[in-house]
Amino acid sequence: MTSARKVMHSSQSTEWYTPSHYLEVVRWVMGGIELDPASCAKANEIVRAQKYFSQQSNGLVQSWYGRVWLNPPYGKTGNTSNQEIWLKKIWHEWSHMHIEQAIVLVNAVPDRQWFQGLWNYPICFTDHRIRFLDRYGDEQKNPTHGNAFVYICNKADFQLRRFREGFTQFGHVVIP
Repeated sequence: MTSARKVMHSSQSTEWYTPSHYLEVVRWVMGGIELDPASCAKANEIVRAQKYFSQQSNGLVQSWYGRVWLNPPYGKTGNTSNQEIWLKKIWHEWSHMHIEQAIVLVNAVPDRQWFQGLWNYPICFTDHRIRFLDRYGDEQKNPTHGNAFVYICNKADFQLRRFREGFTQFGHVVIP
C-alpha cells in the first residue's frame, strides 16, 4: 500500500467519502441536495449535489443555501475539532435562515461540547460504523467512532416521519 493510501486508511486523513446507500436516503428525506459545502468533484459523483464547495473554494467562507448535506472533514485544525468548526458554520447559516434543511454526518460522541446543540434535532445513531470510501472508491477500515446523522429542520411532522422512516434502517432514531 502506498504511503498516500496508508494515510487514507488512518485517522490522519480528512477524506472520508459517504457510501451511496446513505446518500440515497438523504436525498429522499430532503427531496434532493442543493449544496455540499465540504466536498470535491470525486465525492460529488456520489453526493450529486447541485453545487459543492471544494477545499480550494472553502465552504467555511461561502454563503450556504437550500438543502444541505454536510459530511465535514474529520480530524482537527490546531486544537479544534473540524466537526466543531463546520457545525459552527451550519448554526450560523441556519440561524440566518440561509438553509432550508440539512443532514449532517458526524462522529457519535455525545460527550463532546460541540455535539450538545445537536440534541435539539432528530438524530440517527447508527448501529454500525460506516465503512467510508477513500478517493479510490475502496472501503476504508472502520472509523474509530460510531456515527450519527443529524437532521436540522423545522420539525414539520412530514419531515420527521421521512427521516425516521428512511434512517431507521441504519440504526436508532431519536426525535426530541
